[in-house]
Amino acid sequence: MTIRECARRRDSTFGTVRPGLSRSLKPGQRYIVDSEDHTIFMRVRMSLQPLQAGERLSDYFELNSDPQNWDKSDAETFALQVHAIFAK
Repeated sequence: MTIRECARRRDSTFGTVRPGLSRSLKPGQRYIVDSEDHTIFMRVRMSLQPLQAGERLSDYFELNSDPQNWDKSDAETFALQVHAIFAK
């Protein structure tokens, strides 16, 4: 099931799709994120809200990638374009 097709906006990243998905992405749930270079398992850590001072995207999203086929940091991954998010 597609949560939201993000490819309609080529500039969608974790940071830009986050506010629009606040009702769809549930804390504790796992999702599959199709990004420009990689497919990532993701868990939502807490209810999504606009970032406050000192918060990071990693406070909200836990990324799970196999280190043998993905060597990018979370910060690099969060900057990737997001094409779609699927419920796992």
